This record gives sequence, C-alpha cells and structure tokens, in this order.
Amino acid sequence: GGVGREDEVAADNLAGRDFKFGDGSRYSSRKIKDAERKEFFTDKKRIVRDGGGIEPDVYVAADKFSELEISLLEQNAFLDFTGQWAIQNPGKLGVNSLPVVDDAMYQDFVKFAEQRGATIKTRFDSALDDLSEAFKESKLEGMEGAVGELKGKAREQILVGFETGRKDITRLLDDAFRARVEPDSKRLFRTLEYDKAVAKAVEISKDIKSYDELLAAGRTIGSPEVQPAAQMAANTVKAGESSARTQ
Repeated sequence: GGVGREDEVAADNLAGRDFKFGDGSRYSSRKIKDAERKEFFTDKKRIVRDGGGIEPDVYVAADKFSELEISLLEQNAFLDFTGQWAIQNPGKLGVNSLPVVDDAMYQDFVKFAEQRGATIKTRFDSALDDLSEAFKESKLEGMEGAVGELKGKAREQILVGFETGRKDITRLLDDAFRARVEPDSKRLFRTLEYDKAVAKAVEISKDIKSYDELLAAGRTIGSPEVQPAAQMAANTVKAGESSARTQ
C-alpha cells in the first residue's frame, strides 16, 4: 500500500507478468489476466491480489522532464555551467556558501546554453538525420532541406522552454550547485519538499476521515476503485509499500 508515483521502482515493471525460462538465458513472458489473480486478506481484512507486484493505495501522476530539460541534462549543461561559475568565482562555492539562482544568474545560464546552441538537440534529431540521409540517397529534390528546417523549428520550440519551464530549470540548476558540495543523501532529502507523492501522503495523513476510509476493511489495494480507469491504464510502474520515494 501507500502513496506512489507512476515512475517509481523500475524493477516493478516486471510485475504482473508470468515468466517461463528455457535453455540458457531464453525466456518468454505473458501478461497475467486479472481473472487469474488470487485474493488474500490482511489482518485488517483488506484485499491484496497476487501477480501484480506491490500496489499503492493512491497513485500520483509523475512529473515529466520537458524536451529542453532532457537536452540540457544529456549535454551536462547544468554541471558545466556550475563548474565554470566555480572557476570564475573562487572560494564562493561551499557547503555554507551556496549561490542563489536569482534572475541574473538564470539569464547567465540561458546565455551559456544558447551559446552552445549547436549542441542543444531534440530526441528526434537522430531519426531526422537518418531521414535526411535517406532523402539524400533517394535524390528527392528539396526534401533534405525540409528536414533541416524541421530540426531548426523543433530547436526553436525547445528554447521557448527557458521561459515556460523556468521554475523547474532553476531547481535543476540549484541542484547542480549542491551536487558539487553536498552528499547525495542531503540533496535527496531536500527534494521531499516538492515531491508530489510525499505531499499527497502528508495530506491524507492529516485528514483522519480520508485516512480511515483508505484503510477501511474490505478495500482492495490497487483496485479500480482506488484510481480512475484512464490513470490506471497509464501506470506502468508501481510504488514501494508504504513509501513515497524521491526522484
């Protein structure tokens, strides 16, 4: 049970599947049907089903990285910028002297990233490069250039994210500074303040009525009644029992 994000515990992607192993490392798997899942009762008479891994009582939609954030992370832009800043500002980066990512610093980071514009790519660039090469070999006039224009437009759209995603990018930049002077345990602890799963767990724990209803006898953990069908279909990974892990 518990509260969990959709993206948690990658290993639980294997939950709900039946595996059969053959010779060597070969195996086959199939999705276990709901009708095949057996039901058991906890001491509190709550229903728990097998064959599905650990299922949380409440699902919380996972935050997704934007295309710009993915590109900046893949290019190590955050760590490169903070490293450059530390060199240019000796003695100003330490456990007790972390810089504040204010408007001026954010604009410096934007300029830094835009100056590396040639390295800011979309996740579609590789496929578009293959398409461009295919058009080139096919000698279809004008198509190769059209792909180049498409890549350019995609990059322009990504750069708009510096404004629309400013809050999240600022958080990632702050974390990059902290990564240079703080242990991972301390940094991860800080993420609890904006972890949606933790916030939801706290919200439920403060509402005695909702908490009691959630743990009521006869309630099926991970059942369709716990979450909307559309959201249930979107969940590919389950959360750990009674936990709300950080990103």
